[in-house]
Amino acid sequence: MAIPNPCRVVVLATHPIHYQIQLYRRLGQVPGMDVTMLFCSRFGLNRQIDPTFGFEVQWYDESILDGVKYKFLENPLWERGPTSVYPTISPSVFKEITSHSYDVVLIQSYAGVTEWIAVAAAIKQSCRILFRGETVLKSGSPHARDAFRWMPIKILAKWVSIFLPIGTRSREFYLYYGIPQERLVLSPYAVDNNYFFSQASLCKNKKRELRESLGIDGEFPIVLFVSKMTPRKRPLDLLKAFETIQEHAFLLFVGDGPLRAEIENYVEARQMRNVRFAGFQRQEDLSRFYAVGDIFVLPSEHEPWGLVINEAMCFSLPIITTDGVASSADLVKEDNGFVYEAGNVNALEAALRVLVSDAERRREMGRQSSKIVEGWNMDASVRGICQGLSMAWAH
Repeated sequence: MAIPNPCRVVVLATHPIHYQIQLYRRLGQVPGMDVTMLFCSRFGLNRQIDPTFGFEVQWYDESILDGVKYKFLENPLWERGPTSVYPTISPSVFKEITSHSYDVVLIQSYAGVTEWIAVAAAIKQSCRILFRGETVLKSGSPHARDAFRWMPIKILAKWVSIFLPIGTRSREFYLYYGIPQERLVLSPYAVDNNYFFSQASLCKNKKRELRESLGIDGEFPIVLFVSKMTPRKRPLDLLKAFETIQEHAFLLFVGDGPLRAEIENYVEARQMRNVRFAGFQRQEDLSRFYAVGDIFVLPSEHEPWGLVINEAMCFSLPIITTDGVASSADLVKEDNGFVYEAGNVNALEAALRVLVSDAERRREMGRQSSKIVEGWNMDASVRGICQGLSMAWAH
């Protein structure tokens, strides 16, 4: 049986996320593809409390939805009092899928009630089901977690035609839980490389100006952290590792979160003069911070991917990250960075020392970052989904 033309694909999402919107907008531009996104909430578009920050933020404005077909599902719990992305239980997804002539339902998680309602609706309508989620194995996962996952994955395996791993660790996850290799198609987790490469080019000659705007003078390299300041991201590890080399570099924190006060108190108590805080920044403002950096560090205990690494590599930055960050398996090589055991501050300090002290090595590693990420792009993501769709009709 041939894939329908047009192929009507519906993508279920908890809320608008720019990476997802960029990807499915691009998929919708492929001839023969008719893509609609279903959002369970407006989280991110409204100014409201982000639970990981503890204060009000607005991630995006409505323009993020330009060029993509979308619908907001009814979500009674959200409408009663939107304080976070949870809960996003939208029973109306069943009616939406069963009352429209969709050919494919693409889900991105198995942890929510709405996703399982969507699976039931897809089964009722005889729709193909594709799964593309942030699924990775955590080292040292307890047996209880494994048992909890076996059941939903086993059920998904019965009804999902094709699984779309986003990278090496994601593929390992599916194989570990018994998904046959022939039902796996790589759809790389990527950012809009063209956008970030162009931003890097535009900012190339403005580095000194950008440094001065942040109160950073001199020629010392800038160590950059771009993420939420939460325990899982381990920003204090970076601060403690940096403390031993603070006379030879600057550390720039871009982001906010519950650990910010503790970090600022640490800096003040130890009179660390070369640490700067840029606070929360919206996505469209991040490029100037990547452009001013010389070394990028993501010290997280665990990340199902870590797209900030993709972004930083588009700005030709060497990368230091942990073995708990899934993207390290695909994007961080000996040529462009260092991968250390999460929580090992001494190893992080050693990597920082190498790069802070050697400008030529920083530049060469940065060039390699740019080359590596160039092939890990959104076009490859779209090709993977299209291949998965073709295989779904042969499954």
